[in-house]
Amino acid sequence: MDRRLRLSVALSLAVHGPLVAAARHRRSYDAYVHMFLADHYRAGWWELWEPRWYGGFSVASYPPLVHQVVALLARVVGLEVAYGLLLLVVLAALPLAIYAFARIFLDRGSSTYAAVLGAGLPGICVSAHAFGQLPTLAALLAVLLTFASLDRFLRDGRAIDRALTVGLAGVVGATHHGTLLLLPLGGAAVAVHALAADRLRVGQTLVRLLRVVPAAAALTVLVVWPFWEWGLGQTMQTPIDHLSRHNLLHDAPARRLFFWAMYGPLALLVPLALWIAVKRKHVVAGLLFAVLFLLGLGGTTPLPRWLFGSAWAWLTYDRFTLWAGVTLLLFGGAAAAWLEPLVEGWRGVSWSSFGAAILAPLALVSVLAGVWAGGQPPRLDMEPMVEFLAERSRTTWRYLTFGFGDQMARLSVLTPMRTMDGNYHTARRLPELCESGIGKIDTAFWSAPGLDALDPILERADERGVRWGFVHREEYEAVLAEHGWLFTQTLANGVEVWLNSDATAPATSEAAPETNLVTVLSWGLLPLLVLTVTGALAWARLHGAGARALDRARSLAVAVWGHLHHLAVGLLPVALCFWTHRVILRSGDNRVYLTYDAVLVYLSDGAALVAVAAWGGKRLVAGARKPTAVRTPLRWILMVLAVLAACSAAWSTVPALSLYAALQLGLVLVLFLSLADDPEAGRYAAVGGLFALLLQSGIAVAEFGLQSSAFLAPLDLTWPGILDPEVSGVSVVELADGARWLRAYGTLPHPNILGGWLLALMAAPLALFLRAKGRRWWLLAPVSLGTVALLLSFSRSAWLGAAAAGAVMLLHHRRLRSRRLLMIGAVVLVSALIVVVPFRALFYTRLVDLSVPTEARSIRQRGELGREAANLIKWRPLLGTGIGAFVPTLIERSSAPVPAEPVHNVLRLATAELGIGGGLLVLAAAAAILARVRVARSAAGVVLSAAVVGVMVAALFDHYIWSLPPGRTMFSLLLGTWAGEVPRAERSDRGVGKED
Repeated sequence: MDRRLRLSVALSLAVHGPLVAAARHRRSYDAYVHMFLADHYRAGWWELWEPRWYGGFSVASYPPLVHQVVALLARVVGLEVAYGLLLLVVLAALPLAIYAFARIFLDRGSSTYAAVLGAGLPGICVSAHAFGQLPTLAALLAVLLTFASLDRFLRDGRAIDRALTVGLAGVVGATHHGTLLLLPLGGAAVAVHALAADRLRVGQTLVRLLRVVPAAAALTVLVVWPFWEWGLGQTMQTPIDHLSRHNLLHDAPARRLFFWAMYGPLALLVPLALWIAVKRKHVVAGLLFAVLFLLGLGGTTPLPRWLFGSAWAWLTYDRFTLWAGVTLLLFGGAAAAWLEPLVEGWRGVSWSSFGAAILAPLALVSVLAGVWAGGQPPRLDMEPMVEFLAERSRTTWRYLTFGFGDQMARLSVLTPMRTMDGNYHTARRLPELCESGIGKIDTAFWSAPGLDALDPILERADERGVRWGFVHREEYEAVLAEHGWLFTQTLANGVEVWLNSDATAPATSEAAPETNLVTVLSWGLLPLLVLTVTGALAWARLHGAGARALDRARSLAVAVWGHLHHLAVGLLPVALCFWTHRVILRSGDNRVYLTYDAVLVYLSDGAALVAVAAWGGKRLVAGARKPTAVRTPLRWILMVLAVLAACSAAWSTVPALSLYAALQLGLVLVLFLSLADDPEAGRYAAVGGLFALLLQSGIAVAEFGLQSSAFLAPLDLTWPGILDPEVSGVSVVELADGARWLRAYGTLPHPNILGGWLLALMAAPLALFLRAKGRRWWLLAPVSLGTVALLLSFSRSAWLGAAAAGAVMLLHHRRLRSRRLLMIGAVVLVSALIVVVPFRALFYTRLVDLSVPTEARSIRQRGELGREAANLIKWRPLLGTGIGAFVPTLIERSSAPVPAEPVHNVLRLATAELGIGGGLLVLAAAAAILARVRVARSAAGVVLSAAVVGVMVAALFDHYIWSLPPGRTMFSLLLGTWAGEVPRAERSDRGVGKED
């Protein structure tokens, strides 16, 4: 794959990965609608009737492919994770589809630049993270590939290209009906461009079009024919006001949301695009862009009315803006290719630096647009409503929500109870809703008709069996009171419950319309069948077929599994920045914090599982034997430790926690083996680590500078929460005069964890800098930023670890490039002085003045925990409490009040949980690591050895790499990367010991 194409995919992951990991879609408009529909297929694949909304509606009203794929994934990873995974896959693949589309009109170089720009297209970010339009983006991916395949067929006339074009058109139809509007426009542009480029005769073009267009149209109808059948029986509803239909010249909010947020800085390319389009070879692309651009302006021009007639008022036009933005990338790519030789000619300016200066703001604007454009109410705890509705006397009634926004769809996922409202307006059938002119009852307050539109709806609520109302905004209270509703109580989440005492019970069972077997089977099978066959055709087109098909298939499978392993490893450092989790089981002991008494599955566990599965798949297909990683003493020691941890569940004081911890420890052990067995994965871990370092360091510096983490609120993270120095229990540095300073948390639960994570992450830029052949001085910037953030965490254990890491690098200085090592030392020293000098009082308190109450309390509590750990070891010297059971056992057995947390020493903690044997295994593992550190020779090996030793030293004063699953995953990632690099010790870097 071309270097710039790899860059485009990496940039797309860098832009969208954190937003997906942070579950930004929870604040989007439509994400929960698609999760609701996916939940329907998860619960009843062959059911076409959904009774929970609108008194029942047909799911044949929306093409099912995306929802069905999410439903299949949800059976393995859960609904929200499945949605996020599919969204990330689509977003990562879009730059490649943009490249394939651009190749129709541009040369290879220009097309790769278009793909790189596409990774930061604000319209994609807004559609994904603010609008929640996964089907639209998936259909865009398919339609761009359709155009590329059509172009190849028109040029070469190969049967496989014709079949692939037809199949891709069917995938588009099965994914999103609105995207079908782009098919004729884009298809015509492809055909006309072929003629304009003098590649084909008119007759030949028409013949080939006749061979492909009817078949594509037929498959598009056939694959979701129940949708078209449903559509023929519908009547037009009263149009619902939408900002994208407004005149953007007169409506500032519409202009901000549907023009500036969608185009961002690329809007500056519009005049350039029109100028480039004047040239003959780009005129067709220019016309396509002009049409899409004008349609994207909505009611600003009369073009939508002319093309769509009365139906124009039911369409939304942000999709045309998205498509126009993608087409605009063609001209951006052409401009970039034209600029490259000019920029290279400027003295002292490199094309890479210039490109980075362009891409960084574009990516930043995309992320900010994706965050800013979402306009949902604050996230609500749905559990009180779910419990309220689950009571037996209430299960026969319907309910309504008021002021929840699109979260009402999330409530529908969590409860089987039915509502008169819904969030897919096209499918509703109730007359009072169809004639209301509002999208949802829930959001009437924000709609153009306002609360007055609720009167005819609430007048019929009695006969619809609507008895309960959940009110989240006080503006609805007067309307409900006017219609005789009564306030009854306020739930724990602040939502008011109102009662409609005049409601009549709806029928106990509502019969769904009869559906024949052919319809059911078609809807349940055809979309996935078309996707599967089209995927096989795409594989055959890319890799050929014939006598060597099996070998090629095996080679392809090995490559795919390998790339998936590398991708998961590269994403793992980013996943470790966001401790998003799902609670599987909790003991309910309020004395113990959630992370120490619950079975939690973290986002990083999912990434690790994908990496492990991909590595296993690669080895299985390749027929590999035992991994070479098993042959060294360290691997055997860790395997025995994992077996002992698993056995400890049998005698554990809390068996469920021990079993969970043992399983997660086994997962990270296999992750370690996969990294040690595949040294190439270390490069991807370094790239992901570099991005994670920049992310955590930037956030940490901002937190300390602002003395607050409130700016992270839009990300809706569990940790660190909204913190400032006055929050009870927050980690601060308190001066002798009582002044309190918030320590940097990053996006993690505690500053000490941030310090250890930064210590590990700094290996990425250091290794890249020390072994780079070129002068990549820019890598010193993340080193400087990481140093500042590490100091601002005020983690003494991390500082000691950093000192140990520095000592390791000095001991191996002969194996490193001396000039670069001096540069690193200078950067670290200057960065440290910049922080330490102005805040010397804070550092003095942390290091010297330990009599300050907060410092004295911290030292006292650590001493108490050490004594309690010794008591537990004496209580069970051979067996221990069982892995993961230290804190619950401590609380149960301790006669005096002690902090409900593990002892701050991994060796003591492992001995307390696994007995003396476990402690000896930990010591043996440390000795094996130090033995390999001594012989490290390559620059990367030395840096990784330093990082490993630094984290190990920090573990003498903290516990997270043993007690917390993400901590175990973090250390496994670092240790596996180190183990994959250090065996290369026999081959020194060529430049070792030499000056630049």
